[in-house]
Amino acid sequence: MSKTFIALGDSKPAALDIGDVVTNIPFFPNIRLSQVREAQRLDSTVTVPRLRVAVVEAMASTNSELAVWADQQKSRGFRTLADVPADQLDGESVHVQRYRRAVYCFANASLVERFRSFDSTKDGHEVADKLDLTVNDLIRDARAAISDIQGKARCTIELL
Repeated sequence: MSKTFIALGDSKPAALDIGDVVTNIPFFPNIRLSQVREAQRLDSTVTVPRLRVAVVEAMASTNSELAVWADQQKSRGFRTLADVPADQLDGESVHVQRYRRAVYCFANASLVERFRSFDSTKDGHEVADKLDLTVNDLIRDARAAISDIQGKARCTIELL
């Protein structure tokens, strides 16, 4: 009989501190690590430094994908994403909500992709293989949010 050790962290979110905010470029909103952690249900096994690295890369990727669109909005006189006309839901621009969703999903996908390094046993690989579906879902959700911000269709179909 084999025994598998699974290390579980505290499910409580990390305490809010000054290092909780990841500063963005002026057009896009800053991101709070505590909000990413709560929205994506990340426990304390994801350390603050690992989460920060994933969020910074997710912000850079999202900003890059939205760069041309953001430049168009700036040329129309909008200084921030929140200034761009959009529906307001729950007191906030849908564009801002979708931007955060894209960043959160890209960050979580990055973290899940690295899960395999925790357990290199056969069981660990099987669990990691199942997480591939989760990664694909997270990336799909991030790309859908980016497309929605830009007002583009969510998929492109091409005949070969």
